[in-house]
Amino acid sequence: MVAQPLGFPEALDTDTIEVVPFGLPTDPIADEPDLPEVDTAGLSDDDAELLYRVRNAIIRYTPIPASRSRIALALRDGTIVLRGRTRTTPMKIVAERLAQAAAEGRPLVSELISDEDLAIAVASALADDPRTNAAPLRLTCFLGTVRLWGPAPSAAVAEAAAEVARAVPGVVHVTNELVVGGPAPSEAAQTAAVGAATPPTTTQTPPPRPPMPST
Repeated sequence: MVAQPLGFPEALDTDTIEVVPFGLPTDPIADEPDLPEVDTAGLSDDDAELLYRVRNAIIRYTPIPASRSRIALALRDGTIVLRGRTRTTPMKIVAERLAQAAAEGRPLVSELISDEDLAIAVASALADDPRTNAAPLRLTCFLGTVRLWGPAPSAAVAEAAAEVARAVPGVVHVTNELVVGGPAPSEAAQTAAVGAATPPTTTQTPPPRPPMPST
């Protein structure tokens, strides 16, 4: 059985916190794929070979190493342990299933954390905190580093957002790029702007019909 140490909500019920996938503006894709680390210290040759077989099974799914996901394998009391970060939740699930299939019946525990799950956890914490739940904050996550960006209505809100994000389990670092400048335009302001940019509709009067010829 694959253990699931972190349980995050599948959906976020808020209109103010926006989770942006894969970072902004782009995430660099490694020229050299990151291969899972294998901890063979103190292991027998057979156990070390087993871990490398599990690693090879994982990296055959090329999006995992190409995305710079960082996975480590170890053997703990006879149990194969997956640790580290994946960029997406589907990658996490695929890595767990490939590892389980290659484990040759050995018990396996996953301690993997996906950036998507972590971003949702941070967004949920921001939405639950009264200091930040009304601010139109944006965030993204890359291998445990959370980036906060966008407008913040005050310096206090920006500081509180970074504090809340740092307190979420699994976050290793917070980059606070929130700009104090007030909230995003209100719906009424956006509607007015759209109306101002829309040319007025004019009704053209058809020309008069020519007179009928006399008989």
